[in-house]
Amino acid sequence: MSRQKVVGRSFVRREDPRLLAGGGSFEECASAAAAAVEPPADASGSTHYRKELVRTLVRRACEEAMAR
Repeated sequence: MSRQKVVGRSFVRREDPRLLAGGGSFEECASAAAAAVEPPADASGSTHYRKELVRTLVRRACEEAMAR
């Protein structure tokens, strides 16, 4: 199974068992998602900033999903 991520204007397909397997912490999932993307840098943000943004958004999404 493959997951798609959008960072910037392009889709990136990654097969990463850490993203698909259960049992990890939200932070582990967020770190795996950040490691799986290579976002472009531009005037709006650096690659590092965008990787951290992915990490934060994935962690928040996990936390919000569990709160429902």
